Amino acid sequence: LAVSPDGQRVAFAASRGGIQQIWIRSLDALDAQPVAGTEGGTQPFWSPDSRTIAFATGTTINAVDVLGCPVRRVCSAPSFFRGGTWSQSGVILYGSLAGGLFRVPASGGEPVLVTKPDGARNESAHRFPSFLPDGQHFLYSGFPSSTIWLGSLDRAEAKRVAVADSPAQYAAPGYLLFVRQAVLLAQPFDANSATLQGEPLSVARDPILDWKGSAAFSA
Repeated sequence: LAVSPDGQRVAFAASRGGIQQIWIRSLDALDAQPVAGTEGGTQPFWSPDSRTIAFATGTTINAVDVLGCPVRRVCSAPSFFRGGTWSQSGVILYGSLAGGLFRVPASGGEPVLVTKPDGARNESAHRFPSFLPDGQHFLYSGFPSSTIWLGSLDRAEAKRVAVADSPAQYAAPGYLLFVRQAVLLAQPFDANSATLQGEPLSVARDPILDWKGSAAFSA
């Protein structure tokens, strides 16, 4: 699931009548609505202006305007999709079932490899990236090492941030959200220096985790 950047709606994948597609629900309403043309879609994520949802169908990444424009193809992914994020500058970054992170223009194009898993760090894949507010740096999960890393679009080196049982997500005004030992935690985080500070705070217990490395929370 993914909360829109304006905090007004949540997008999620769900099945009804044997058909899986992307659904949207306003956070102040009880009823959700299916998004036309998203059959088979999974792992939605929002554009920065909260007007467009990107999602995956197999090895294809697509995008659809929530106001009703037709679904468009963004790219074909070299490996099965595992989490995406969309920057203010129009860059989509996404993870892989097996392999590194890739970037592609949100308008469409050919994916470009950004990171490579390091076997010496017990990594076979990089998954579930999330841009920081500057749109240049991003968090991602090393799989299966359960480690959160900070990367940059213009630099190959990565910085180890934390050990966690889930991906991490930045939440204003300065927290990092992640799951550890079945507890969703929020720890103060300086986005400028990319460092955790103080002690983590307990937000919720027993969030849903799956074997792909994802967790059912969004902010």
